[in-house]
Amino acid sequence: MTKHAHRQAKYAKKHLTPSGMPPLRTKRIYVDVENDFGTSNLATLERDELYAGGRELLEDAGFSYGDQVHVAASHYNVVAAHQAFPHARVHMRSGVDGADRALVDAAELDLAHLERISEVVIASGDNYFVDTVRKFTDHHIPVTVIAHARGLSSELRHVAPTLVLLRHGFGAWRFQE
Repeated sequence: MTKHAHRQAKYAKKHLTPSGMPPLRTKRIYVDVENDFGTSNLATLERDELYAGGRELLEDAGFSYGDQVHVAASHYNVVAAHQAFPHARVHMRSGVDGADRALVDAAELDLAHLERISEVVIASGDNYFVDTVRKFTDHHIPVTVIAHARGLSSELRHVAPTLVLLRHGFGAWRFQE
């Protein structure tokens, strides 16, 4: 084997999938539905409102084809979460911080595959995500936090490299600290 062929084989082993293609790097979007819709009872919202709100939130997150969306809700709101985000992976967990714990668990699984992640968006203002943001930023993965200004924890505000603050309902403006 020539020196050039040896370098190519070494590169392919390190940077390519078994099919010979580079790994697909996609954005991961984690959505705490109850937090972002501002209510723990999504049943009070109409189906069209849920779908429009979900679409607008994904637009604010910069969603594009191929991105992976994880949505979490309690068992009371899992149907509404499916209506708001019909193509997302929906996680159901009830109890105190149930949706937060479900999303952090999903993010922990993604941390094992950092080579497949181009960017992370966390749509929640809860303090529960501070360690998750730190882990991704420690690995040089860009992180954006989307939250209502009134529901954004001060610690999460300080660790988030990029914030998107939601106004009343939906519609956002972006700033970087």
